Formats: sequence, structure tokens, C-alpha cells
Amino acid sequence: MATPASASPVSPSPLEGRFPVRAAGAFCKLAGLYALYAGWTLLGDFYHGAPYLERLVMIGGGASFALAVLAAPAVFAAGGDFDLFGENGQRVRRRDWKWLGVLALGACLLTEIGIPLSEYLLDLVSPNRTRGVPEAGVRYYDRLLVPIAVAVFVVTSGVAGAVVHHMTQGSSSYRRNLVRFPTCLGLVALFWASLLICSGLVRTHASVPVVLMVVGPPLLPLLLTSGLLRSQGYGVLEVAGLSRRMDRWLDAEALDRLLGAVHRQDEPNAPPLAEVARNQTELEAARFMLALRRVAAPAVRVSEAEVQETVARALATAAPAQAAPSRSTVLRLPSLPSWDRIGDFGVSWAFLSAGLVLFGLVAAVPPNAVAALTLGLLGVVLQTRWSRQTPTLAPTAAPA
Repeated sequence: MATPASASPVSPSPLEGRFPVRAAGAFCKLAGLYALYAGWTLLGDFYHGAPYLERLVMIGGGASFALAVLAAPAVFAAGGDFDLFGENGQRVRRRDWKWLGVLALGACLLTEIGIPLSEYLLDLVSPNRTRGVPEAGVRYYDRLLVPIAVAVFVVTSGVAGAVVHHMTQGSSSYRRNLVRFPTCLGLVALFWASLLICSGLVRTHASVPVVLMVVGPPLLPLLLTSGLLRSQGYGVLEVAGLSRRMDRWLDAEALDRLLGAVHRQDEPNAPPLAEVARNQTELEAARFMLALRRVAAPAVRVSEAEVQETVARALATAAPAQAAPSRSTVLRLPSLPSWDRIGDFGVSWAFLSAGLVLFGLVAAVPPNAVAALTLGLLGVVLQTRWSRQTPTLAPTAAPA
């Protein structure tokens, strides 16, 4: 039995929603692959005979920054569950925005805490190590401003992931990944390259303002995301809730609420439409629905006899149902993978391997093609296997 429209909508809990769950799951998967990739370097000769404990702390220091940036592809991958355009109601949309802010704040704190902690641990395990001469002002913007830039970039990536999902949701898996993977890696590459350029400018030119470390790195990803939004007919202020243009259309919750109010207008003690509507757009739509209902209702009335006659005529002319083939007589041959599936596998493998190399460079880990290809293949195989098993967990209808 459907819930009556007169019931007040229940405010969703902050812990509900698929977006934070999907983002956390994607982050754990990517972080696991990155940990294996960085650990591969731990066994190599890059650190020239340094003790393993010192190697671990040195890799961990860079990994804290790499993992913070890794939150960006995680929220990008979960963009399909980020209600950017309010399709599931304004409450869900606001809740997803809050979760995106929480995830960005977590990435900021991870950078703020991880790098000083690694330096402290490195002083404990290797007190006699060679230290470089600290530059004036470098500690300030490295410790404070760069984490803010990372947080802004995480928010930008979440919005970009939702827009790209909206653009490609009607395409095949191969075509979706052919757009999503390059866009995601392109955003990370733009952020990392801009961060290096801005850092070099601040270090070498005293006239360059330090605030460039906050504005510069996420600027190009933000411009790219803004262009994607414009291609879908939206603006940055609109999806952020800072523009009133979003009030010109009705979401699913508003439509259900107005239809219920219009249906109850002929009942005693029914609330007036002006009390149900929350803005002028909803009030105009409700008045239009009420007028349409009163005009169309007499024209579409059908008597009980006409209904029975129509049903009897349909049953008489219906073709007899064909008997379903017995399962014992059906020979199921193993299906060969299609070209789209092969292409999807190859694209995922290539870009996941490239992503491991890119994030290794972010954390000062030397590129390792063998490790990247091996772990990229492992990640794609595990994800493909998980995707095939997921539909079997769908709930089935209870027997009558």
C-alpha cells in the first residue's frame, strides 16, 4: 500500500545515502592498490641500502599526501550517486553536498597531520640523517595552504564525477569508461602540474603572493568542471544552491506532494494549495494541475459496464501464452566476450595502471611499469569479478 501523500516527508538521516558509501568503498580499493604499488618500491634499490623501517616512514610521508589527493578520484567514481541536480529531492541533494564537504575536510586533515607525523617518525628512526636547509615561508604554505587546495580539488572532482556520469549514463560500459577514466586522470594531472608550477613560483619569486598555493592548483580543474556543467545547461552557482534558477523546476518530492494536494482538494478540511506550495513555481504548477483535473475528469469517466466489456474483449483477442521451454532441454553454451567487453577491460587496465604511476609520482615514488601493469590488472580483475557477483545480491520478491 502506497504511503499517503498527506504524510509529511521524513527527513533523511545524515548517515543514509549511497554516495558516502560508494566514495568510501572506491577510496579503500584505490588506497589498497596504491599501498601495494608503494610497497613494491620498498623492496627495490631506490633508497640505496636504507633500513627498511626508514624506507617505510619515508614512503608513508609521501603516501599521506598521495592518499589525500586519492580522495578526488574516489568521489569522482561515486559521482553516479551524488545528487548534484536535485533529482531525488532537495534534502538528498543537500545531504550529499554535506558529505562531499566532510570528505574534502578529511583529505585536508590527512595532509595536515600526515606529513608532520612522518617527519617526526623519521627523526626517531633516523636521527642522524642528512637534512636540507629549510626555505623561508615554505613550511607555512606547505603545511597550511596546500591542504586547503587539496580540499577544494576534492569538491571539484565530486562535482565533475556527477556531471560526467550524467553525460554518459545512457552509453555502454566501454564508452562510459572511455570518457570517465581520461577525465578523472586529466583532472588529477592538471591539479598536480598546477601545484608544482605554483610551488616553484612561490619559492623562486618573492613578489608572488603565497595565496597562489590555494587558488592556482584547483583553478584549471574548476574551469574544466565548469565547462562540463555549462554543456549540460547548468552553472556552478546553480548546482551549489546559490542561484534561484533551481526553483523553476519541480523535483520528484515536490511533484508527489503537489499531486497529493490537488487530489485532496475536493475533500473536506483539505489544505489550500498556497499552504502546500513552497515557492511561486510550485504554486503555479499546483493551480495548473487542479485546473487540468477539473477539466479532464468528466471527459475521461468510464462506466463499470464499459470497463468490463473492454476487459472481456481484450481477454478474448489475446494470443495464448507459449509454454516456457524446460530448463532440462536448454543447452547453455558459454558466451564469448564481446568487443565492447574486451575494450572495456583494456581501457580500465590501461588507465588504472597509468593512475598508479601518476599517484606514485605525486608521492615521490619512482615509476615502475611492471608493478603498475601487474597491480592494474589485479584491480580490474577483482572489480570485474565483484561487479558480476553484485547482481546476485539483489532482493527478490517474496513468494505469494
